[in-house]
Amino acid sequence: MPLYVYTISHVSGSNLAEYTAAKNKLQRLAMLYESVTQFVIPIANAVHVRARSRSAPATNSEGGLESVSSITIITDIGNVGLWTFWNLKGHMQESAKIASDRYPETLHRQFIVNAPSFFPTVWGWIKKWFDPVTTSKITILSGSLTPKELRETLEGCIAPENLPKKYGGDLDWDYGDVPDVDKEIREAVGEDVFADGGLTGPVRWLVEGKGMVGRAIKVGSVGGKDRS
Repeated sequence: MPLYVYTISHVSGSNLAEYTAAKNKLQRLAMLYESVTQFVIPIANAVHVRARSRSAPATNSEGGLESVSSITIITDIGNVGLWTFWNLKGHMQESAKIASDRYPETLHRQFIVNAPSFFPTVWGWIKKWFDPVTTSKITILSGSLTPKELRETLEGCIAPENLPKKYGGDLDWDYGDVPDVDKEIREAVGEDVFADGGLTGPVRWLVEGKGMVGRAIKVGSVGGKDRS
């Protein structure tokens, strides 16, 4: 299952004002969810299916192959002041509406970590924008917890080797780094897609025929030359 990590402390008054004024801000939100549903989850399924085909397949209650359909999120709100939350309220309302109306059931679990002491008050009005099913998947973790205590809570959902060290895990990764990509994903996607150390340029996951297993193709152009 894909793991997303967001850090909010870098949000400033200037970039918040720029985002709020942008005519394509809803498009940006939609593109985030589109990348999840049209690229990241299909890749996870391709790896999952290939791995299961080499062992005893896991099936769902209807006898079909289990599939990956949601993501886990860590949202770090450490060092975020009350002013920022207040000015983000419009963005959070829009995000909640798009998620519930257009992309239901894409969230498996969300952990809001490093919550300041005043956050329970903020959460009281934020959670009204989400449906009860979504809020039941969200866990608030206080900023007073040590990395060890965070690990003990998170490892029930996230394996320590996939959890950043900042949150008590073993993964040497921080917000802003390129994604930490498993060997199995590199094999499924193709090493050429990861040229220059990361996913460079637009990439589409193409499913051919029936089933979930497909391949990644580079799209767009560079200097008038077709990337694919």
